Amino acid sequence: MKKWNLIPPLFLFLFFSSCMTNEFEFQKISPDELDLAGTWSFQKDPDDKGIEKGFQLDLFNDASWGKLRVPATWDSQNIGLGGYDGIVWNRRKFTIPMKWECLDLSIDLGKVDDAAICFINGEKVGQSYHFEDSNNFTIPSRIVRFGMENTVSVKITDTGGKGGIAPGPVAIRPILPWDSMNVSFKSPDETHVYRENSPVNFEVIIDNVLDADFTAILHTRIDNIYGEEIRDKTERIECQAGKKKIVQTTLGSLPKSYYNVSITLKSGDVTLREILSSFVVLGPPITFRDSVKSPFAVCGGGLFHLPIEQHTTEGDVRLRQIDRLGVRWGRNDIWWSVVEQTRGTFDWTKADSSFSLFKNNNIHLLPIICYSTEWLDGKAPVTDEERKAFASYAFELVKRYRNQIRYWEVWNEPNAKFFWRDRPDPKDYTALLKETYTAIKKADPEAKVVGGVTAGTDLGFIRGMINGGAAEYMDVISVHPYQEQPPDSRHRWANLPRARTIRSLLDRSGGRDVSIWYTECGWSTIGEVTEEKQVENLVKYYVVTLAEGLVEKIYWFNLTDWGPRGSSTGGHFGLAYQDHSPKPSLLAYYVVMENLKDFDSASIWNTGVRDTSGFVFTRGEERIYVAWSKKGEEIITIPEGCKKAINVYGREKELDSKQIKLNLMPVYFR
Repeated sequence: MKKWNLIPPLFLFLFFSSCMTNEFEFQKISPDELDLAGTWSFQKDPDDKGIEKGFQLDLFNDASWGKLRVPATWDSQNIGLGGYDGIVWNRRKFTIPMKWECLDLSIDLGKVDDAAICFINGEKVGQSYHFEDSNNFTIPSRIVRFGMENTVSVKITDTGGKGGIAPGPVAIRPILPWDSMNVSFKSPDETHVYRENSPVNFEVIIDNVLDADFTAILHTRIDNIYGEEIRDKTERIECQAGKKKIVQTTLGSLPKSYYNVSITLKSGDVTLREILSSFVVLGPPITFRDSVKSPFAVCGGGLFHLPIEQHTTEGDVRLRQIDRLGVRWGRNDIWWSVVEQTRGTFDWTKADSSFSLFKNNNIHLLPIICYSTEWLDGKAPVTDEERKAFASYAFELVKRYRNQIRYWEVWNEPNAKFFWRDRPDPKDYTALLKETYTAIKKADPEAKVVGGVTAGTDLGFIRGMINGGAAEYMDVISVHPYQEQPPDSRHRWANLPRARTIRSLLDRSGGRDVSIWYTECGWSTIGEVTEEKQVENLVKYYVVTLAEGLVEKIYWFNLTDWGPRGSSTGGHFGLAYQDHSPKPSLLAYYVVMENLKDFDSASIWNTGVRDTSGFVFTRGEERIYVAWSKKGEEIITIPEGCKKAINVYGREKELDSKQIKLNLMPVYFR
């Protein structure tokens, strides 16, 4: 067995001393990046003839092509591509330093709108199919000319809206021999959620994939959300070749808060791995007088997106995290194409597993009866025969789970072409809703049908539905009111005015009493929306929407991100990162529930100060006030009888004066 002491001098880096021999040589390699941002060449390819013409080839002459900036959408540049949807090729030259010789490389194009095929020196190295896919591809060393000029060519397909490589970064870096060494932070149940008055135990796991033992330095630092140091420890560790090293830690009990974890594994001056993680400490489990009536809900699970083998691992962790948070409502799509792959033959394996996981974690499930099948060529059911086939699927589904499920959602975002091929039309969706409603009620007369489910609060689509009689065939109308405006905005495009319009349309229809639910809403932590801003928006959204009294249930989308931490690709709407480590918003969600659960009524509270928002919620004899400033800092008078102020992370402060200074972040008064 090899033994390498990686304390200085360190020359661990196992890679071949030359591309032609098998002798190991240990060298220190710079992990610098090669920035590809700048001026690139571009050419439109409306007929998709670029590969036939050799646009991807290293020696292709692109001197006549136009110039554009990367990263940036081509619509944002005055280059004749504004409003263009189709194929555009981007190319540029670059030189790889000799110090990276013999190493494979990775190229990261960041986010590409909408899809990309990447070529290096004429050879395809990777492809993405959707604007949320990763565009990080491996470049084999055999196709790279080290110390010489190389060419990157990217075929970009824009299917609508803005197009191009944006927002970046765009860079190439070497893949170092220890890059595949995994260092992870693991809580006992993998949810990263602890309780006050219980010990905080965790493990740092180093997976040594190298074929040599080594000694290194592990540094672990933990701070709370306020930057207060909880732990700062450096220790020497021994890692055996091909084995995992587990470092266990017990901190004892910690107060309710959000905690950042920084872990660094170093050998000499070289950093082998750096990871960021987090955990939360919550108060006691949330209990509701009637959990069915709770307005707090989270989209999570995504169980039909997982292989069945991952239901008991990844799927179970997701639902246990929702349970630990205290949210009692979840939402999950149940794909027609999986359950009824052959017409009339039903495979309930994945559905049974999904329904059981929600039940076992005490979460009321809102199933989405959705999407097409291969035997309908993936198109939405728009003929009488197709609608009857979908309704038959709904009937069998509801009949099977009628003792567990009360509410059923019909389709998802039928006003969006991505989900309703080929042409969304409120008349077609209303016809499907009527057929499905009848089938659901036949299978379970007590069932409740949730319809609409629009992407955004699409008033035109909703008006078309209601004019077509949809209100008679749904017990709840749901919408997905994502918005760019602040949560308390009264702008006509914001959620509050549009909820009032929906209520008015339903009331004027003269039909049954139909409730309003938001079954998706949220803000992604990319760009201008920081994690702190996500917390602010989340709290305000729930406070304002619940106080308005028009919406019965609010589903935050989503429990977890589906893109890696720090990446611009994938969705970043989560209360937690892709690896389940929480964002501050997960704690803020708990604190919202802790303060506003089981409220009986709510109204606007006039703070007496112009640029502030205030609301008061009553629960029995208790009053809970919430307020914030709309602009800078404002001083308000504390409501009479309130003894403490509570910030969005649950930290309490005893009130010893009659006034308090507000900023943009909400404060609870009790």
